[in-house]
Amino acid sequence: METDSTIISAETPKGTQVEVRESGVAGKGCFATKPIKEGETIHILRGELLTGPEIDQRIIAGEERPDDELQIGENLFFALDNPSYFFNHSCEPNGGIRGASELFALRDIEEGEEITYDYATTVGVKRDPSWLLGNNDWIMMCRCGSEKCRGEIKPVTSIPEKTLDRYIQRGAIPAFIRQQLSQITPWLFETQQNSLAL
Repeated sequence: METDSTIISAETPKGTQVEVRESGVAGKGCFATKPIKEGETIHILRGELLTGPEIDQRIIAGEERPDDELQIGENLFFALDNPSYFFNHSCEPNGGIRGASELFALRDIEEGEEITYDYATTVGVKRDPSWLLGNNDWIMMCRCGSEKCRGEIKPVTSIPEKTLDRYIQRGAIPAFIRQQLSQITPWLFETQQNSLAL
């Protein structure tokens, strides 16, 4: 299995705390136990490393739902641990994913506020067509309640271009997704390169 040592060795900074409790979004969620500043690492999402075919086997056996895992590479996923599993989706999130699985604050987050990220930013576009959930098959309904709610969560290319551009500018796109997008939508990254050069 392909692995990245930075994925396995990454640790959540000491002192950064979240707690799992009932959520108004869906089931349970993760909430800040102290104020978190914009740009600060909230949590390193982690879990058991799995490949696409291993996930398929678990879905077929009824051990996993199709929307439970976090994609962290072309053919690499986490079956998320606790509390990583309980971060909910929002179409207007206060958190984003950078690197492989580092959840960070997109804005200042108040103590007691639920922490969310946009799940679509972690769903790649080059899924093996032999998997149960190919590129066009992965979908989940959205109940985030945001004014910008898209109604459905699909792969990263389903994110409206203006929103996707904002995520790219903020660094809120996982590394493997950035690589995929730079190949299929290079114009989004030209804007970032131009702004970095100024």
